[in-house]
Amino acid sequence: MSRYLKIASDLKHRIVHQEFDCLLPTHHELAQYYNTSRMTISKAIQVLKIEGWLMTDRRNGTFIRPRKIERYAYDTPIDHYDGGTAYYGSRGTLSTRVIAFAIQPAEDHEIDHLQLDEGDLVYNIIRLRLMNDQPIVLEYTVMPVDLIPNVTEEVLHHSIYRHICNNLNLMIGAASRRIRADRSDVYDHMHLKCAPNTPILEIEQVVFLEDGRPFEFSQTRYPYDVTEFTYTTFHHN
Repeated sequence: MSRYLKIASDLKHRIVHQEFDCLLPTHHELAQYYNTSRMTISKAIQVLKIEGWLMTDRRNGTFIRPRKIERYAYDTPIDHYDGGTAYYGSRGTLSTRVIAFAIQPAEDHEIDHLQLDEGDLVYNIIRLRLMNDQPIVLEYTVMPVDLIPNVTEEVLHHSIYRHICNNLNLMIGAASRRIRADRSDVYDHMHLKCAPNTPILEIEQVVFLEDGRPFEFSQTRYPYDVTEFTYTTFHHN
């Protein structure tokens, strides 16, 4: 990751944790703090301006947008796939309800996505994630039992990805994602408290270990009025 992007990420963390008042330190002060050039600071601040965190008044300096902080708990980078606990856990009180948990033979489409053989067993998991007791995402997850052993209800109430990395000593690699809009269904009405026919944003993904083996096929469903997805890109000559 480029130096200015790392600084932008750190500044965002400091803004959210209210290390600054409404006014950001000057470019000179930030350059000294991060031991870098003012040009690098300018590029980092430009990133945060594009993402809606900051605005600049040429006379008075760079200000923090308070509305962005209010929405931060539900602001999710589109390229984030480290698991809900890692991302949302520092933004409020995150809790999990396990709606379904079973081990069963993989279905045809699961065999295809996870590169399994007929008869291979998978975990079939449905979880509701809540932030400060507000439902924010309904997760449907399928994982191969042989590749990801020892998944229990206790693991499901905390972090599957932490279990994979810390207990199984596996490294998470790439992910392939498909994003689409959908109408809310019966499960969305029941668990996400959505009204009938309201919009739902669904992300379908296959996540791979560092060695290229797929270990997760999932659909996560978000109420349209709760979660925001962001992606910042830059043109490179």
